[in-house]
Amino acid sequence: MVEEFVDKVKITVLADNLVGFRGKLFGQHGASYLVEALYKGQLKKILVDTGWNGDALLFNMTALGVEPKSIDAIIITHGHWDHTGGLVKVLENTGGKQIPIVMHPQSLKSVFIAEPFIRPVGIISFSDYSDLRKLGGYPILSRDPVKIGPGIFTTGEIERSSGFEKVEENYQFIDNNGRLVHDEILDDIALVIKLKRGIGVVTGCGHAGVVNIVKKAISLTKEETVRFILGGLHLAQASEERISKTIEALSSFNIESIYAGHCTGLNASCALQRAFSSKFNQIYVGMSIEVS
Repeated sequence: MVEEFVDKVKITVLADNLVGFRGKLFGQHGASYLVEALYKGQLKKILVDTGWNGDALLFNMTALGVEPKSIDAIIITHGHWDHTGGLVKVLENTGGKQIPIVMHPQSLKSVFIAEPFIRPVGIISFSDYSDLRKLGGYPILSRDPVKIGPGIFTTGEIERSSGFEKVEENYQFIDNNGRLVHDEILDDIALVIKLKRGIGVVTGCGHAGVVNIVKKAISLTKEETVRFILGGLHLAQASEERISKTIEALSSFNIESIYAGHCTGLNASCALQRAFSSKFNQIYVGMSIEVS
């Protein structure tokens, strides 16, 4: 699996909290990225997450020239509303073709938070996987890494080895025994892209911790060079100590570029900018990067 590599990859931001400079695009609290991977002349299109507002997502896709019918696979990084809300709308516009949807088996659990008042934070746009199948989706539920194509695969469940990267929010769910459980968001996965030189990592929110995610990607590929990290880094509510430790740990890796948005937060973004200078980039809707 890890010996194959992608010749070239292009990633376009379809949904994010910030809107860029292309005009006539919608922002939303959520994330969605189109990954276009070229391998030996074949181009495959992978949608990573679907934001929370399907109408806004489809509007941006049309404006950016992205045809839903061209999508070959969908990755759901975790089962929160702001990453899954547009999934049904996307499937409704794919022409009925069967599309693999890769996610962790815990993604559909009913997660909620009770601060400051009880509210759902899990999937609210569909009730079970049969809803997706009716629309042409083919759910693939795995705790293990799943190969999407040559040089492209999910991380699978991510080990939490860095002591400072904890799920600090009081997310909860009811387990099979009817007990209230603190959600460690074990369903949080990322996409890894192996290039001829190094790897790229696409996160959703990065609830598992961006340092843990990078460690997992390096472990899977045996590659030390991280060409880019792109996505949410979930540091918006993080303490100064956690942000500092995150930057220190990331600085120990050979990272060429960081593209951060969504839940990264202003304080963390400013700190990352100071630490990584031109290597740091702020994500916005309409942004595209190409790496070969």
